[in-house]
Amino acid sequence: MAGVKTQGLRNAIRLTLKDIYKRQGENEKVIEHIKALIAENDKALQAEEKK
Repeated sequence: MAGVKTQGLRNAIRLTLKDIYKRQGENEKVIEHIKALIAENDKALQAEEKK
């Protein structure tokens, strides 16, 4: 997702991918995208708190 500049758009893409994988029964990929979303948002929030 390096080419996607905004956090909100990256979140939307990850949530869409999560839904697609869920419908396909690919639960490991669902978990992977949720973990990535949480980790990236946590990192962004921590960076904001340091300002």
